[in-house]
Amino acid sequence: MKVIIDTHTLVWFLFADERLSRKARESLLAAEIVFLPTIVLLEAFHVSRKLNFEKEFRAFLSDVPSLKFKTLSLDVGLVQNYVNFDHDLEIHDGIIVSSAKFLGLPIVTKDKAISTVYQKVIW
Repeated sequence: MKVIIDTHTLVWFLFADERLSRKARESLLAAEIVFLPTIVLLEAFHVSRKLNFEKEFRAFLSDVPSLKFKTLSLDVGLVQNYVNFDHDLEIHDGIIVSSAKFLGLPIVTKDKAISTVYQKVIW
């Protein structure tokens, strides 16, 4: 299985936070590939600086190529999908959902705004 994750899911997974549901954790551990939209990486970096775990996050970034985490760049196809996607989401959530729709993958997220516009949600 392949999945896409949002920022909270990534941060909670990396730091074994109890807010990550068991189903979400198990799906990430079992996934063949976990896609990280670039917006998620940027948001996670921003959060890591605020919470003083920037060093740990930078270490994770250096390991990404060797892990099952794969970055998902914001390319023209994804931008077109975003532009054609009728939604009221904030831009970062819209990019995550557009990426998932473009690839036909589920999103591992607790975000209710995402789950109201996209049915393939794991939590």
